[in-house]
Amino acid sequence: MVTRYRPRPETPDGTIAVAFAEKAVAATNRKNVSYLDTLAAAYAETGQFVKAISIQQEAIALTQRGDDTKDLASRLMLYESHSPFREDGALAVLANASLHEGKFAEAEGPARECLTIREIQIPDDLAHL
Repeated sequence: MVTRYRPRPETPDGTIAVAFAEKAVAATNRKNVSYLDTLAAAYAETGQFVKAISIQQEAIALTQRGDDTKDLASRLMLYESHSPFREDGALAVLANASLHEGKFAEAEGPARECLTIREIQIPDDLAHL
């Protein structure tokens, strides 16, 4: 399973993530798909989409599992549309929790971001709605 970069509040710009991911990729001679995927996500988080696209393509070329290829390709589409990777499931949970608490204004932001991600990553799955 491919691991994913998740931005944390203490490093919102991803700069530290880029530094650590670059070291991990170098230490594994650019052969670890998960580390490349993480580096691509970190580059996208910092707005370096050309680098993110290149690294994500490198990760796709190395992967051997079909499920991982699909995940990597969906993130590649995000980077090509100049969007950083976000965990859409976590955003959906956050929006749902806010809705259940009656905090409709607070639910709107995460819900919109989740929908935007899903429209990019899985456009065919939303066509039937």
